[in-house]
Amino acid sequence: MKAKLIVFFLLLSSFIFANMASPYRDGSKNISAFSSKDVTILYENIVIHISQDFQTAKFTIEYNIQSDVIGGQIPLLFYAKDYKYGFTVWLDGQLVSLQDIPQSYFKTENSPFVQFSNTFHEIMDDCAYMPIHWQSNSTNYCKLADLKYFETHLTKGNHTIKVEYIADAWTYKGTWLNEYSYRYSLAPAQYWKSFGTLQITLFQEGKPRPLSTNLGNPIEGQIGAVSTWKFDKLPVDLIEITYIPELKPLAKNLIAIDPFGIMILVGSFLFLIHVAFLIFYSRKNPTKKRNWIIIIGSILVPALMLYSYFVSYDIIDHLIGEDASKRHGYYFLIIVIYPIILLVYLAFLWFINWIIKRKLSTQTV
Repeated sequence: MKAKLIVFFLLLSSFIFANMASPYRDGSKNISAFSSKDVTILYENIVIHISQDFQTAKFTIEYNIQSDVIGGQIPLLFYAKDYKYGFTVWLDGQLVSLQDIPQSYFKTENSPFVQFSNTFHEIMDDCAYMPIHWQSNSTNYCKLADLKYFETHLTKGNHTIKVEYIADAWTYKGTWLNEYSYRYSLAPAQYWKSFGTLQITLFQEGKPRPLSTNLGNPIEGQIGAVSTWKFDKLPVDLIEITYIPELKPLAKNLIAIDPFGIMILVGSFLFLIHVAFLIFYSRKNPTKKRNWIIIIGSILVPALMLYSYFVSYDIIDHLIGEDASKRHGYYFLIIVIYPIILLVYLAFLWFINWIIKRKLSTQTV
């Protein structure tokens, strides 16, 4: 019987806290440009200007390229999807018009995108794909048809291409506190004709936050209002810049105790009050029955105990404020065990009452 009860509570807890939805709220999927075989990218300069509320960031990416041929060509391809707004491209300071890749370009041997075939090495459903990792154990596929391009006449030599757009932050809701991040995939750079240098500059509006990155320490030694990194080889496949808001001390302590721990503390306190009142009443009225005290207390104590469990989530979320994830599963379904707690508590109180009676009768004798 005991083993069955343990299995029941384990199954119940797994159901209560189950949430099949992903804890990630995807933000903008930022990717380096895809380069033609006829172009050498001498350097990539990434400037990320994060807003004061950390919800959006302005990305400005500049490529210094060297064209090996003269004439009409498509130097770079751009991933223009899931950004907030304002995806704009300039060539040598002149605004260019981006276009969707025509379907006809995929069906001819003379397609200008043959020059990008070394990048898109995955074929699924007759479409060319490149796998992109945005988080651990998760792979997305960037397909050629989702990219944008511009076609222009390039002279042989150096040119500058600048890209600018506003990106949304990623939000991880797997804990009490939202964790915000920006992600920029450098994966296409491994297929460039050559990799020159990479510079990353990070600006923070307002008071600098304690950010973390997978890029190591910036040039100045620590992340501040303006931070810069320089590399002569690919540092990582995916750049991650993460911000975890600071918790207030009270919220931190309550999270450490946990709603279940809070429920146990509240239940223990109410139990002591119930027993104290039972002892006090028994001493004042030794001949009267205490059934009503036991029954009413056995109804109220488990109910208030479970209520403290529910309300502790709201209290902690309120203390955290707007950064609370509020992703707690179906914790309210713990109410289904109320009848079991009531019966167990009632039986225990009858036992306590029996002990009190014996002690009082011994004192009377």
